[in-house]
Amino acid sequence: MSPRQYNIVSVGDLTVDLIMPVALPIPAASSIEVPWHNVEPGGSCNFLIAGHRVAGDNAVVHATGPLGDDIYGREVIQLLHSEGIDADGISIVPGSVSTVVLVLMEPNTGRFTYVWRGCKGDIVPPSETTRQIIDQADALFMQGYTLVEPQMPPLLDYVFASGRPIWFDVGPAITAAPEELRERTRQHAHAILSTEEELPNITGGRTEQAAYDYLLSYGIKLLVIKRGGAGCRVVTPTERFDVPAFSVPIADLVGAGDCFNATFIYASCLGLPLLQRAQLANAGGAAKVQKLGSGRSMPYRDEIQAVLHANGLTIEF
Repeated sequence: MSPRQYNIVSVGDLTVDLIMPVALPIPAASSIEVPWHNVEPGGSCNFLIAGHRVAGDNAVVHATGPLGDDIYGREVIQLLHSEGIDADGISIVPGSVSTVVLVLMEPNTGRFTYVWRGCKGDIVPPSETTRQIIDQADALFMQGYTLVEPQMPPLLDYVFASGRPIWFDVGPAITAAPEELRERTRQHAHAILSTEEELPNITGGRTEQAAYDYLLSYGIKLLVIKRGGAGCRVVTPTERFDVPAFSVPIADLVGAGDCFNATFIYASCLGLPLLQRAQLANAGGAAKVQKLGSGRSMPYRDEIQAVLHANGLTIEF
């Protein structure tokens, strides 16, 4: 059991996913009826829901950042509340527009395509409530997507100045972020999470060991390289090791990285050994890929435990 309740805070990247199963690729001029569709909280909401489900009463998971003054923004807040997420740090500015992502996914293959429109609206200064949430954070999580949201600069300034541990997931959208923001991220991040393919976008084109050395030279304490079906790699100033993935049937890859991130960060708040953090995070990703969709399709604790037990592992979390 956790000795206290941790505060895990996600910064920005609040989106809504419109999920439809379909055979890919879709030919031009097609008219295709899908058997079902879901409207789900997406983006960092996957992280938030996964974090709450894995941590349970051991953590309060907070959402911060802007949402649109539209039906999508109101739906996301309602769904987050229903999942036990603290949404008091979310700001809605009149006339603003939420980020909406059409997720076309092919079940049981891991293939998907995103079609999206980003958020629009005036710059949003952090409220007093949002500042208090950040000041009390045991872990601040944000993604490359957050750096390119037009409403975010004042909140990013506050996060970078907060002195709280920042866990940054590079992601593909960071290529649109100015180098000044990438530099500030390197200067202030406690840990970087990335795929090997995304690393050059935060390291000035460097790869593998050269990229690791470059990031660690900034004083970053931990690098976690997500390697999909190969598991993950953990790099610190004193050690480097690989942790294999768990073999499971794949229904849908969407949200697996978000679940990995949430599980690794929660395990870090608990102070688990690095190997157990990586094993637990791999199990979180493996539990997610067996389920279709995002948002409320994030796995629960017992589903993650089932992956561990099926592989002869017991980790207390």
